[in-house]
Formats: sequence, C-alpha cells, structure tokens
Amino acid sequence: MSSLDKMWASFVGMGLMIVASLLITFARVKLGGFFRVVVSIIAFLLLLISIVFMLASLL
Repeated sequence: MSSLDKMWASFVGMGLMIVASLLITFARVKLGGFFRVVVSIIAFLLLLISIVFMLASLL
C-alpha cells in the first residue's frame, strides 16, 4: 500500500469516527425507543469499519 493510499485510508477512518460520534450523540439526545437502538447500532458498525480503515493505514 502506497503512502498516499495510507493517507486516504486514515482520512476515511477519521471521517467515519466523526460520523459515528455525531450519530451516537444525536441518538442519545433526540431519539428514544426503537429508533435510538437502530441509530446506535449503525454508529457502532461505522466505528468498527473505521477501526478497520485505521488499522489498514498502519500496514
């Protein structure tokens, strides 16, 4: 993986972490019940995907 690809992988990872953070904050403040659970699960999945991208940027 080239240095430029590593840079883009880390940017994607950081972006997904930001989106996950905003989603979980939105879910806790504005939502309740079923929608809160769904948005929280989506945020968790985005966090897992971002971890994969960040680990890929280390290789």
